[in-house]
Amino acid sequence: MNQISKNEAILFACCDSLYWGCVACFLGFAGCFFLDCGMASSVLSLVIAAYQLLALGGGFFWGGLCDRLETNRKIFIPVFAGYLVCMSLTYYFGTRNLPLACVMYFAAGFLIASMGTNLDVWILRTVHYDPDYFGVIRGIGSMGWAIAVLICGFLIDAYGYGVMVISSLILAAATYVFVFILKEPPYVREKKAQVRVKDLAGNRNYIYLMIVILLCGMAISPVGNLQAVFLQDVGGDVGMLGIDSFIGVMFQGLFIIISGKFERMPAHLRMVLMCALLVAELVVTGLAKSPFLIIMGMVFANVSYGIMMPTMRELVTRYVPEHLRNTAHSLSDLIFGSLSAIISLTYSSALIHSLGTKSVVVIGLCIIAVPMILTLRRKSFR
Repeated sequence: MNQISKNEAILFACCDSLYWGCVACFLGFAGCFFLDCGMASSVLSLVIAAYQLLALGGGFFWGGLCDRLETNRKIFIPVFAGYLVCMSLTYYFGTRNLPLACVMYFAAGFLIASMGTNLDVWILRTVHYDPDYFGVIRGIGSMGWAIAVLICGFLIDAYGYGVMVISSLILAAATYVFVFILKEPPYVREKKAQVRVKDLAGNRNYIYLMIVILLCGMAISPVGNLQAVFLQDVGGDVGMLGIDSFIGVMFQGLFIIISGKFERMPAHLRMVLMCALLVAELVVTGLAKSPFLIIMGMVFANVSYGIMMPTMRELVTRYVPEHLRNTAHSLSDLIFGSLSAIISLTYSSALIHSLGTKSVVVIGLCIIAVPMILTLRRKSFR
């Protein structure tokens, strides 16, 4: 097995951090932008749910296309460009035609949702699925998100939401420099295998993993996707949202960087730990009377994801055939981030409108009890 060179690892780390920084500058503040344009918080939750629905469809489509064409780089280049166009149009129409802005936002979700996963798989293949190398590169990518939202939050406070688009385009241009420099290793297969998503349905380990992450996502999705609303309830603002994301994602990046060390812990124990951290997030958020506790809750959620994401990558690589891995990785990410949001945000908007933000925390605690029990009962992957 050929080891990746140090210089190549640095280039991938730069590319990943710039990519996530670019995405953070817009998607990290899209909710605040829509609220500033006059959208009600109850409507925002439905808009985010629709965005996630398109994202789920996009992830399924682009992940399958990567598997069929046996490439990540050639898909990433045009799709990322399309996202940038839709992102810019979302901002342009935000104060002119809000429904049309939402349409552009949905299109952006269809395009961008699986590109982070696409980049992850490209990195995994390049580092020969080495968890230490992948953890460091991907962790630096998360820190790129953290730094971007911190700086962008303060700049938005000072200069307005136009900063989102300008910052995103600058970081995207830098990302493309590295994308064109980096090489993509060829897919190595004994023969051209047929890509059939239905084959995943018979994979017991994969289905079990999807059930657990779906329930985890449903428990915390309303809190994460409506973070701006929760912060406003306790006196926070856009700048505070940037600080919140910065601190939380820095912890996420740290745990992804050291994820190679966690491989010594059995996978089912890591899943118990990630569920326990989500319980802690919901409890702290439910008791919050100040932005500080909201930020603390977000730290627990990001540490949980810092354990969950590398574990998902490891288990998919271990139990899913290579010709289905792009699809399987994309679906796992989108089940956690999109399908769970579609389900939970459709009811959370009504709950928030009638009972307040704390109501979705109570529902989340009830939901997270199920994967906690499942992971405690299952002692290993078979």
